[in-house]
Amino acid sequence: MIRVLRSGIAGCLVLLFATAGPAKPVVPPEAPTSLRPLAAYSLQTFTTRDGLPLNYVPEIVQDPRGFLWFGSAEGFSRFDGSHFEWMNRRTLPGLTSDNVGTLAIAADGSLWIGTAGGGVFRLQEGRIVEAIPASALPNPEVVDLAPSADGSLWISLRGGLCRWADSSLTCFGRESGVLDPWTGDLLVSRVPGLGERLWAIVGNRLAVGGPHGFETLSLGLEPTELPETLALAPDGVVWLGTSSSRVGRLVDGTFVAEVELDAAGRIMALAFDDQGALWIGTGGAGLFRWHAETIEQLSVANGLSNDRVLSLLFDREGFLWAGTFAGLVRIDDSLFSVYDRRHGMTPDTVVGVTAGPDELFVATDGGGLFRFDGFGLERLSDPTEADQQVRSLLVRSDGSLWGGSRTGVQRWDRDRWRPVPTPADQARVTALFEDSEGCLWIGMTQSGVHRSCGEGWQTWGEGHGPRLSGVYTFVNRSAGGVWIGGRDGLVQIDAEGEATLYGLDSGLPDLLVTALHEDPEGALWLGTVNAGLVRFLHDRFVAIDETSGLPSNTVWAILPDTNGHLWLSSNYGVSRVATEELTAVAEGRSSRLNAARYGPSEGLIDPECVGGSINAGTLTPSGGLAFATSRGVAIVEEPEAAAFDPAPPEVFVTKVTVDGRRLPLGPQLELPPQGRRVVVTAGAPTAVSAQRVQLRYRLIGFEEAWQIVGTERQITFTNLPPGGYELELAATRDGRSWGKPSILAVSVPARWYQRLEAKTLAILLLVTAFTLFYRLRLRELRRREAELAAMVAERTEALRLANDELERRNQQLAHLSTRDPLTGLANRRRLESALATEWRRATRHRHPLSLLMVDVDEFKAYNDSQGHPAGDSCLRDLAEVLRAVSQRSADVVARYGGEEFAVLLPETAREDARHLAERIRVEVQARAIPHPESPVGSVVTVSVGLASIVPDGGAHEGQATLVEAADQALYRAKRQGRNRVVG
Repeated sequence: MIRVLRSGIAGCLVLLFATAGPAKPVVPPEAPTSLRPLAAYSLQTFTTRDGLPLNYVPEIVQDPRGFLWFGSAEGFSRFDGSHFEWMNRRTLPGLTSDNVGTLAIAADGSLWIGTAGGGVFRLQEGRIVEAIPASALPNPEVVDLAPSADGSLWISLRGGLCRWADSSLTCFGRESGVLDPWTGDLLVSRVPGLGERLWAIVGNRLAVGGPHGFETLSLGLEPTELPETLALAPDGVVWLGTSSSRVGRLVDGTFVAEVELDAAGRIMALAFDDQGALWIGTGGAGLFRWHAETIEQLSVANGLSNDRVLSLLFDREGFLWAGTFAGLVRIDDSLFSVYDRRHGMTPDTVVGVTAGPDELFVATDGGGLFRFDGFGLERLSDPTEADQQVRSLLVRSDGSLWGGSRTGVQRWDRDRWRPVPTPADQARVTALFEDSEGCLWIGMTQSGVHRSCGEGWQTWGEGHGPRLSGVYTFVNRSAGGVWIGGRDGLVQIDAEGEATLYGLDSGLPDLLVTALHEDPEGALWLGTVNAGLVRFLHDRFVAIDETSGLPSNTVWAILPDTNGHLWLSSNYGVSRVATEELTAVAEGRSSRLNAARYGPSEGLIDPECVGGSINAGTLTPSGGLAFATSRGVAIVEEPEAAAFDPAPPEVFVTKVTVDGRRLPLGPQLELPPQGRRVVVTAGAPTAVSAQRVQLRYRLIGFEEAWQIVGTERQITFTNLPPGGYELELAATRDGRSWGKPSILAVSVPARWYQRLEAKTLAILLLVTAFTLFYRLRLRELRRREAELAAMVAERTEALRLANDELERRNQQLAHLSTRDPLTGLANRRRLESALATEWRRATRHRHPLSLLMVDVDEFKAYNDSQGHPAGDSCLRDLAEVLRAVSQRSADVVARYGGEEFAVLLPETAREDARHLAERIRVEVQARAIPHPESPVGSVVTVSVGLASIVPDGGAHEGQATLVEAADQALYRAKRQGRNRVVG
C-alpha cells in the first residue's frame, strides 16, 4: 500500500539551523501539467558487460565537463555516454583501496574519492594529487563526502564527522554539537545572506552548522526510525528519507512526512527533476516518482534492473541515472515510448501494427493480439495457433479488424479470429488494404492480388495481367486505383483496373519493394530492401541510399508527419528526413541528406525494426507514429516536436600513455623524448545519441589532414619526431556538422644525440674512422677481390636455384594446407589459427571481435534435386558473395564444413557485424539461384548466426564460447524460419 500524507500546515518555516535569520516558506512540489507516465519512459541498463567495474553502483556524480563518475567496490569509472574508463589501484598510482563508496566533485572540478579502509583521495587530470590516509581518520570507513565552495571537504565516517582544509584534518564531537559518532549522509546548502551550511545525519538526528559548531535537530521520528538520506529541493527546502519507507521535508526542525511507501525498505536516494517531481530510490521496491498526490513506480516488473536503488542523479542533459545492485540504469522521457514485455507483451517481437479509430492493434510473433489505448496494452486473446500466424492487420472503415495469416483472411470477433471466405483460403496472406472506395484488397505470397468491392472478386496475377507474388504493401493512387509493392517490383492498377508492372527494365533499382507513400506533390516514394528510398515521378526512378546520407539501404516503413518530413524504419532504427531535402537529392540539386537517426539514446530499446508487410508502421489516432520492432511497439507521440541532433559535444583528452605509462594532463603535454608509442584517449561527454558520436583529429605540425576515428576513443602515434605540435579533436553526431575543435599543445624534446652539436661531432668521428679503416683495408680487399668475386658468383647462383625451388614448394604446401580446394577460401584450420591470433589482439586492445556462421538453407534438398555438380557451383557462388562483401584485409572468410561457412571480423562491433551479415543474406538471395525444393522461397537463401564479444582473457575457452554462440545463433535462425540473421 502507498499513502500520500498531506502536512496540512500552511506557511510553515524551514529551520536552516537554530540561529538562522528569516525563515523561508515551504512550497510542496507542483504537479507538472505535461508529465508523461513512467510507462512511456525508456530504460537503458549498463552492466559489467558494457564496461562497469561492478554492477553494484552506490554513487553517481557529474563533473563540470559533463563526464559521469560511478563508484563501486572494484574501483570507479568515468563515462562519456558511450565508453567507460575503469580506474583502480592498478591504473592509478597512489590509490590504496578499490572499495569506493562515495564520490564528490570539488569546486575546481576535481574528483574526491572516499573509500572503505583506504582513506580519501583527490583526482585531478588523471592523477592522484592529494590523499588523506586512513591512518589519519578516526575511522577508516568513509560514508559520504561534501565539498565546500572554499575548497574544504566535509567527511562523514562511521566514527565521526571531520573537515579537511589547508591539508589539515579537524574532527567534531559532542563538544561541537555532534552528539553521535555514527555519521551518515551529508548535504551542503547555500542560502543567500546566510552563507553555507552543512547538514549531517548523526545517529537518529540531524546536525546543522559549520566549522564553528553544530546544532542538533531531533526530527521527531518514530523510536525505531532512522534518517537515511538527504536532498535539497529546488526551493531550498531540505528533504529526508527514512529507514521506515517515509519521505518528507523539514519544518521547524521536525520531519513532516509527505509520502509513505509501505514495505519498500529503506529510502536510499532522493532527487528532484526540473519539473518539480521527486524521485525516490528504495531498498526493496525499486524507484518511485511523486508529484503532488500522484505516485508512480518503476521496478523489476517493468524494466528496472534491480529493486534496490542505491543512488540517483539528474545529469545536465536531463537524463536520470539510477545506480542499483544489478547495474546502472538510464531513465529518460525520450522521443520514443516503447511498449514491450515490461507492459505485459510476451513475446514482444511485433509483426504488425495498425490504427483503429481510438486505439492501436498490435500483432506479435506468437504472443497474440494486443490493443493499445494510449496509456497501456491490453491482451485481447490468449495466444492460439491462428493468432500466431497473423502477419498483416487492417481496420476497415466500419471499424472491424481483419487479419491475414498463412491460411487466409480472418476477422476479429470479440475474443477470437474467425475465418472469412475469400479467394485466399489456404493461401498465405501478406497484406490487407481498403482503398478510398471502400474496396478490400488481399495480397498473397504466390496467388496474386484479389479485390472485392461488395460482390464478387477480381484477380490480378495467376495469368491475369502482370506477375504479382509476395505482395508487401498497398497505397491509394491520387489519380484513382492503387499502387502495389512486392517481390516483383512496383505495380500500378488504375481506376479502370488496368495493371502496369515496373521492374528492373523500367529503371526500378530493386525489385523488393517493402513500403510506399505518395506525397501531396504526386511523387511516389518506395522503400526497398537493397536500394534505400526510391522516388518515382514522371516515369523516372531515382534511388537515395547510404551514399547520400540515408542511414540504411533497407526501408521497412515510410510515415509522413505534418512538418514535411518522412520517417523511415530499418534494421538499424528509425530516421527522419525532410521531403524537401530528399527532393533536392533526387533532382541532383544536392548530394547529401541531413537525416536524423534515432536509436537507444532516443528510447528505442532495440533499434531493429520489423518489416516485410504493410503493417511495419502506422499513423496513430492521436497524430503520432508507431513502428513495429523486435522489442515492442515504438511510438512517437509528437513527431512535430522532434528536433534534429543538438550541437556536437565538446571533446576532452582524458588519458595519455607513452609506452604503457600514464602521463599527467595539463594545458601543455610534454612527451618524454624516448617515447615510442603514444596513445591518446578522448571523451565526448553526452548521453544524447551517444552511440552515434564520432571523433576526428589532426596533429598540426605532423599531419594537416583530419583523420576520422569514428566511435573509437583512442588515437595512437608512433615515433613522433622532436618538435612542437597542436592536437585538435572534434566530434559529430551526423557525420556532417563538427563541433569546435579542442586543442592540446604537445611538445617532444630532442634526445641528446638528436641535438645539432651531437650530430656534428658524430659525423666528424665517423668520417675519421672510416678514412683510417678504408686505408688499412684497401690493400687486403684488392688482393682478395678477384678470388672472392668468382667464389661468390658460383655460390650465389647455386643458392639462388635452391632457394627458388624451396620457396616454390613452401608456397605450394602452405596454400594446400590452408585453402579449401572447392571454393578457394580459407579452410577450417586457417580459420582456427586466425581466430587464435585475433583473440589475443582483441584481448590486448579491448576491441570487439565478431563471428558469422553462414549456412545454405536446405542444401541437402538442393543437392538431391539439382545434383552435386550444381551444389558445388552453388557453394562457389556463395564464396564469391562472401569475398565481395568481406573486403577488409583483416577479415577471414572460410569454408567451415559442407555447406557451412564462417566469417571472422576483427575490430567489428555487433551492430556493424549485423549490417555485414544482412548484406550477405541479401546478396545471396539477390543472386536468385533457383531452389525449387526450398520451403523458404524459390531461390537459394542462407541463414546467418552472429556472435560478438570483447575478449577479456581465457583464450581457449573464450574462442570456443564465441564459436558456440555463433553456432547457436545460426541454429536459432534456422529454427525461426531460415533466411535471416540472428545474434
